[in-house]
Amino acid sequence: MPSTVNGCGTHYYGKSNVKTRNGICRRCHREANLVSYDTRLYIVIVFVPVWPLGRKRIIDSCPFCTGHYAISARQWEVGGQLNLSDALTRFAEDPSGESAARAHGQLLSYLQYDEAKSLREKALAQLPEDGALRADLAWQLYAFDQHAEASQLFDDALRLRPDLPSARSGKAQYLMGHGKLDEAAALLDFLKEPGAGQLYDLRPLLVLFEQLHLARRSDEALNLVPHILQELPHIKDDFWFRKIVRQAESAAGRRESVLPRQNRSLFSLLFSNSRDFAPRTRNIARLGILAAGVLVALALHNESIRQHRTVYVVNQTGTPVRIHVDGGPPIAVDPRGSFTVAEGHHEVQIAGPVEYTEKLAVQSGYFSRWFKKPVWLINVNGEAVVLQVEVIYSATRAPSIPRWLAGETLLTFPHIDYLFDEQPPQSMSVERNQSIVKQQLQIVPLTAVSALVSLYDTNPGGTMTMAERRLARAPDAELLETYARTAQAHKVADRAARFLETGLDRRPIDIAWHRTFQNLRDTPAAARETLARYEALAQREPEAPAAWYLFARHDPDFARSRRSLERALELDPQFAWALYLRASRALDHHDWEQADQSFAAALAAPGHDDSWHFVRILSLLVQRKYEAVDDECDRWNGGPRHAGAIALVRFWSKQQRGLPVDTAGLIAAATRQYSPESATSVRLFLESQFAYAVGNWDELRTLHKNPQLTGFPPVESTLQLISTMSPAELQTAFRQPAMLTDGSDTLAVGLAFSLANDLESAAAWNHSAIERLSQGDNDDRLMAAALSAQAPPEIDDARNIHAGKYQRPLFFAALAQQFPAQRKSFLEEARLWQILPLKHYWLVEQALQKLGEGDP
Repeated sequence: MPSTVNGCGTHYYGKSNVKTRNGICRRCHREANLVSYDTRLYIVIVFVPVWPLGRKRIIDSCPFCTGHYAISARQWEVGGQLNLSDALTRFAEDPSGESAARAHGQLLSYLQYDEAKSLREKALAQLPEDGALRADLAWQLYAFDQHAEASQLFDDALRLRPDLPSARSGKAQYLMGHGKLDEAAALLDFLKEPGAGQLYDLRPLLVLFEQLHLARRSDEALNLVPHILQELPHIKDDFWFRKIVRQAESAAGRRESVLPRQNRSLFSLLFSNSRDFAPRTRNIARLGILAAGVLVALALHNESIRQHRTVYVVNQTGTPVRIHVDGGPPIAVDPRGSFTVAEGHHEVQIAGPVEYTEKLAVQSGYFSRWFKKPVWLINVNGEAVVLQVEVIYSATRAPSIPRWLAGETLLTFPHIDYLFDEQPPQSMSVERNQSIVKQQLQIVPLTAVSALVSLYDTNPGGTMTMAERRLARAPDAELLETYARTAQAHKVADRAARFLETGLDRRPIDIAWHRTFQNLRDTPAAARETLARYEALAQREPEAPAAWYLFARHDPDFARSRRSLERALELDPQFAWALYLRASRALDHHDWEQADQSFAAALAAPGHDDSWHFVRILSLLVQRKYEAVDDECDRWNGGPRHAGAIALVRFWSKQQRGLPVDTAGLIAAATRQYSPESATSVRLFLESQFAYAVGNWDELRTLHKNPQLTGFPPVESTLQLISTMSPAELQTAFRQPAMLTDGSDTLAVGLAFSLANDLESAAAWNHSAIERLSQGDNDDRLMAAALSAQAPPEIDDARNIHAGKYQRPLFFAALAQQFPAQRKSFLEEARLWQILPLKHYWLVEQALQKLGEGDP
């Protein structure tokens, strides 16, 4: 039948050759005027015919249910004409009852009711005494729901031949349809005779049996059962027959059944279309078998998933590792690999740059095996940075949620949609007020240094653990320095010291490792214990120059420290670290010749640190050897770590000699040492340093407002401008000491208030500075002791305090302010160390001027 959806589909248009007859619809079984006609089938759009699909003949269209038959009009016309011609020819050639019945049935099969009626009337007229013909025609009409005409023909057949079985059966069928069961039973008495099943079709008797049961005449119905079972022995297994018999027995109140035991097989239930079982029972059984098969297949699939779980391995150590699973053969991994195991607990042995055993638990829920994609990841030594991203798709923009993982050797994720190199789509179709969440997992190629710097705030514990694992495997100077600096900045120095303590017994002695440990333990609470540790080390290993050097650098007793240092150099005259320490101390005490010789020897010795070149440059600046400074900068550009400082040194060296400075060239040379992403920030930082160096305060304030000047907090900007502030501006900018955490910065503010004659504020800030310095390292504690003493320190004792490159002039300027009696020597020392325009430079210059020693 044609159909349309929203006016689009197929539809009939037009009617011709219309014929109407009264009959029973074979679909809804209601009596109606059934219409037959020719029409045309079209493809329609909004019910407008667009494309014809051909002419059709509609047969017996019911006005109630619209049910009908449809056939090609051409086929109908040609086939109908041939059928009619053939039927009439056959009857004309052989005008017998058999040929008449055959031709009549042929016409009815083509629904040519009018032609069939004409042939029927003609045959009945030619054969008025043929009862068999009338019975055959009646059965054909009955099959096409023309019951009234069929009943009349059955009556005519019985009148001509009262004993004709087909007529008796047909009339009985008609009577049963009208509820006249007794009359029908009388007509069917010939079927109740023994052996009737061998001669006749017993279906009318079965219909009578069913109708008697439906009419609640159960006893009469049951009386037919023994005869039916005798004539049709196989019917005992027929589900329909047994069902009606049981219902009749139940209605009649019989406890014993007349039915014999049923003989049916499982094969009959599943693999045949016999009537041993009801179709519903057979369908349920087949569906059950199918469901069982599906369940078994799903169970097998689930077990296959359970037995074949993939475990991924990522190796960022830079050296291939060997993986042994449960003692199996090795699997080489570099930098990424995988292996397959069954769910359960496994022992994974990792060998190579590190050796350890991992207890791996591979587990998941039964149903989650089908609907989840879990990931088990072995992160060798915890050195890879793993990024899990929760990608959110919604009608309104929603940011993805990253989760950074570092330092963990075994990671388990319940579900990952996009693994490693798989990328999620840029967008998804999402309904309003709904969202779709996908999980992505990536390995991010970050070094431990980069992870510490950029990811500490998001995963502090993980990044510290990652750095510790990397250092334990292969100590690295840059990572060690970054690790210690990060630990101190985030108040976890105790953790870092405990970790470094585990590596102190490694031999040969790792100088960088021990120096970092000493720096982390250089606190008031731990200084004495640390000193005792290294004194014991020197006594335990008296022939180890590294032991004497480490004791010397941490010993606050300067005379004893000097002897320990000389002992280290006696044992190894080419010991680079001892030479560097001697050069630094000679520089502090103005022994220029010794400083130059020791620096040269240290830089020539094996195992030296390349950054010592910068300290050598500072030594030349102290001596005001600017040409030598230029030569040293030409030989060593500092790399990315010192590129900015070298640019400032070149700038200042030329400024001090009154030479022209190519500022743009210096900045360009420095920024080339950095990545393009950070070039702008580096350029702005250098511009701000050059503006500070020449006292261009307006330009400096403008640069401070530039948002691209990163890594320069507001408090640093304020401290750079402290020398330009009036007393009122100082009070506004620095309301209370708690706003600063660095002892030197606090001391600088106290000096600024002193120079502004605000002695009350100066006292508060100086007191806070001394408190902060007293909690710092050994040199900070010595500065605090000198500043808080009642009497000024001797100049040589003050020079023994090894302060930083911008702390030293500030410290001596503060001593000059604190102790007027020794002001001249302290100011001379401060002036000597004014070698670079770094933080507090102009404040110290202001102090030198106001205290009588600075240039006007």
